Amino acid sequence: MLQGFRVLTYNIDEMLQGFRGKCGFRVYRPSKPRKYGRKIYALIDAKMYYTTSMEGRHFKFGISSIIMQPIFGTKRNVTMDNFFTSMEVANKLLKVHQLTIIGTLRKNKKHIPPPLISIMKK
Repeated sequence: MLQGFRVLTYNIDEMLQGFRGKCGFRVYRPSKPRKYGRKIYALIDAKMYYTTSMEGRHFKFGISSIIMQPIFGTKRNVTMDNFFTSMEVANKLLKVHQLTIIGTLRKNKKHIPPPLISIMKK
C-alpha cells in the first residue's frame, strides 16, 4: 500500500437519464429500459453513498479529471469501470493529483504492459 494514502474510496460511473427532447449529448442505448437519454457522469462517496460531483455535458476525453476535481490531492482511492480506466489516467492521477485507482481494463487498450496481457489471457 502507498504510504500516507487513505482507505476512503470514491466511485466514478456513468448513468443514463431518460430524455427524448433535443440535446447535443442525447444518446441511444437499445439495451436500456429507456432507450433515449442524457449520459450523466457522477463521483460518489462509496461509504456514505453521497454524490460529490456530477457532469451532464458530452466530453470525448478528460471527463474523469473534471468530475474528480473536488478530491484532488486528498490521497484517496477511486474505483472506475473500463470506460474511464487507462494507464495514462492511472499515472496522471497518481503523480499529479495524488489519487490511486482500481478499475477494469480491456485487452485492446494501448500502453498495457506485455506481462499483464499474458496474465489476462489465462
